[in-house]
Amino acid sequence: MDLKSFFSKIEKYRIPATILFRGIELKILKQKFNHLFASHKPILDLGCGDGTAALAVFDERIDYGLDNEPEALKTAEKDGIYRKTIFADAGSIPLPDNCLKLVFCNCSLEHMENLDSVLKEVSRVLMLDGLFIFTTPSHNFKNYSLLGSLRLKPLAKIYGKFRDKRQHHYHSHSLEDWSLILAKFNLKTIDGYYYLDKKTLEFWDFLLLLYFPFSLLAKLSSRFETLVDKVYSGFIYKTFFRNKIYQKFLGSEVSGPDGAVVCIVAKNELN
Repeated sequence: MDLKSFFSKIEKYRIPATILFRGIELKILKQKFNHLFASHKPILDLGCGDGTAALAVFDERIDYGLDNEPEALKTAEKDGIYRKTIFADAGSIPLPDNCLKLVFCNCSLEHMENLDSVLKEVSRVLMLDGLFIFTTPSHNFKNYSLLGSLRLKPLAKIYGKFRDKRQHHYHSHSLEDWSLILAKFNLKTIDGYYYLDKKTLEFWDFLLLLYFPFSLLAKLSSRFETLVDKVYSGFIYKTFFRNKIYQKFLGSEVSGPDGAVVCIVAKNELN
């Protein structure tokens, strides 16, 4: 994999914190599972958003992209990564039983409040031995922050819960707990790993907080949005953060059980 070219695709996210997070996440995903993406078709990207992640991870067009945000789907349609986009809720997937060999879900499952319905649907649409590959914040995620790195533990604890709530995170489990949850829906965990270590997540949180006032400014008008993109995502990012983010991207690898995010591969055992 050409890492320089791959990183250029990730920079389409524009926001430095997102470039750091997604760059590491999607690089490891592609390195570990590209052979599965190539051999397991048809594929559904569940909670696909605008398709930026799929454009980075998959080498060719995939069958379906499903999301409940119409504007994001319009962008995905323009890029052409999906043969078909589906506007629907993940808890009610409008596809036949046993029609997919792989369901991919990149950092979307944590936002789906109706988890049981979603997992039931994933099991239904997968063929026997079909794979469910997903990433999601782990139980460690809320414990890592800039405030935590400054040893402000009481404030860090409050902030961690606030950040989870603001980002609409309903599920943050360990690999072991996810395995138990998945088993209820005949999905057997066959592989998994943690990534984004504590220091990297603290740096991500710093970038996130730094962006916050710019994000408020960008919401005022399209003119301010363009200005923020030029100043923060352009000049500030390239001058102060791009090199450090790129070096972290290059050096990133699977972490131990203290990782802030988890990736799981589960196999559908029954239909």
